[in-house]
Amino acid sequence: MRRSLSRRLIRRGPTVVQGDREADPTEERLRPVAEHEGRRAGWAERTGADRGRADAVTRELATRKQLGARAQELDPPAWLEREIGRPTVEWGPDRRAAWRAAAERIDAYRGRYEIAGQERALGEAPKDLERRGVWKKVMEAVARARGEEPDAKVVGLEHQRERGRERSIGRERGIGRE
Repeated sequence: MRRSLSRRLIRRGPTVVQGDREADPTEERLRPVAEHEGRRAGWAERTGADRGRADAVTRELATRKQLGARAQELDPPAWLEREIGRPTVEWGPDRRAAWRAAAERIDAYRGRYEIAGQERALGEAPKDLERRGVWKKVMEAVARARGEEPDAKVVGLEHQRERGRERSIGRERGIGRE
């Protein structure tokens, strides 16, 4: 196509030939992009079947996760039932969603930290700071599943609220940084 375009341009006059010379540097800059696109198209053609299988596996895992959560809801393990109870038909959709989220977090926590005990869902309160942070987030989800508000002290907000109150009282009295 380029050659036929060049031939047509040359026939039309000197200004067109000049435009053709200016197009060459642009073509040189775009050549790596075109080569990359060619490689990408070849890769997509070679891996199309693999990507299809990967998508199928992803869908299957999502379905299994969904079914596993539903199975836990219908027949929760004893450790889960002791921690967050069993969902009832009286619960609204928000509380039921909170229960599911807590069950999922507890299950993930138990898997991540290899908790096998059947008495307590989360085991003992951890000493490790990183693990304690994860444990606190799971405990917040547990509180929501029980229909409680998460304790502000658990997430460290009580201190921030207290400081906010002190600052607002100070401003009312004219005390503060200015």
